[in-house]
Amino acid sequence: MTSSLFLRARCRWLSGLGVCLLAISGTACFGTPDAKNTMNSNPAPSLVNAWNMQLRPVEAEQVQLTFRPLISSAKKYVGADYRSDGQTLWVTLKSCPVSENCTAMSPARPVKGAADRFTYAVVLPYKGEKVIVQGQGDVREELPLPH
Repeated sequence: MTSSLFLRARCRWLSGLGVCLLAISGTACFGTPDAKNTMNSNPAPSLVNAWNMQLRPVEAEQVQLTFRPLISSAKKYVGADYRSDGQTLWVTLKSCPVSENCTAMSPARPVKGAADRFTYAVVLPYKGEKVIVQGQGDVREELPLPH
């Protein structure tokens, strides 16, 4: 008799769980009426802001780019590759899986005196160009050099 009561209670609980899951999945699939407009109206997040990137001169014809990437247990940040067309200095921050060895044109070094060990710096050649930081995909953002 007790097993039949237990079975009925368990069935009611599972039934309730099923209804909840359906309600949640329906909301996730269809969203609110304005979800599409809200998603399309939000600007893409800023890589420069998210990674707290800063550019500053260090020597004649060199700048230092400091950044604090979002922490990932699967990746390590090794530095930056760069190219210049005389007008724009294109900078791509490089990462690779922790288990692999990879290199970059300008190796990343931990910043001494930073609040944590995840703030890095790379030194880049600089001749007055506009600096564009490239992320994955089509992410490109200008990084101004403070005066």
